[in-house]
Amino acid sequence: MAFAAKYGPWALVAGASDGLGAAFARELAERGVNVVLLARRQALLDQVAAEIKSETSAQTRTVAIDLAKPDASVKVAEATADLEIGFLVYCAGADPNYQPFLVAYGASKAFDMVFAEALWAELHDRGVDVLGLILSKTDTPALRRLEHSRGQISSPDEVPAGAGAVDEVVAEAFENLTKGPTLMVGEIMRAAEQLMGSLTRNQTVELFTQAAAAAMGPPG
Repeated sequence: MAFAAKYGPWALVAGASDGLGAAFARELAERGVNVVLLARRQALLDQVAAEIKSETSAQTRTVAIDLAKPDASVKVAEATADLEIGFLVYCAGADPNYQPFLVAYGASKAFDMVFAEALWAELHDRGVDVLGLILSKTDTPALRRLEHSRGQISSPDEVPAGAGAVDEVVAEAFENLTKGPTLMVGEIMRAAEQLMGSLTRNQTVELFTQAAAAAMGPPG
C-alpha cells in the first residue's frame, strides 16, 4: 500500500475510455488507488469502471466531459471537488487520423514535452513526481480503427505492425515514475534519441519529415 499512500487516495485519468488511458486506470486500481475515469464517451467509461470493480477493490467515478469545450476545466473541478487527487494521467487529445504536416498538432507535442520538463523542474524538490512519456507506435483501438480504414490491417482485431502493447508502456512508465522529467518509451524511441544526438537541428527536421511521410502516407 506504499504506492497508494504516496499517490492516492484518488487518481484522475483523462482519456480513460480505452487504450492507454484505460490501461493506466487499471494499473492504478491494482496498486490500491481509487480512479476518476474522464473521457467523452460515457458507455465506454462505464465498461472500464465495471472491469476495475470486478478485478480490484478500488473505487471509481466516471466523468463524461469533452475536454475541448471551453468550460471543461470548470466541470472537471466541480465533478471532483470532494476528492483528494494525488495522481494525474493525461492521455487525452490525440489525433485520431494521423498524417504528416499537421503543424499545430506537432507543435503541441513539443509543448507537452517542455511543459512536463518545466513542471518537473519546479515541483520535484517538493516531492511531486512528473514524467512526460514520448511514445512510439502504440496498439490502441483508435490506431486499429484508423489502419483498418486505410487498408493497412485486414480487421480492427488485428495488431498494427510495429505497434507496442499499452500494458508495456504503462509498466515502463511506472518503473520510471520517479526518474523524470522525460522518458523515451520503447527501443525505437530510445534509438531515435541516440540518433538525434548526433545530428544538427536542421538534419533532424529533414530526417523526421521524410520518416513521417513514409510512415503516415501523403498529407490529406
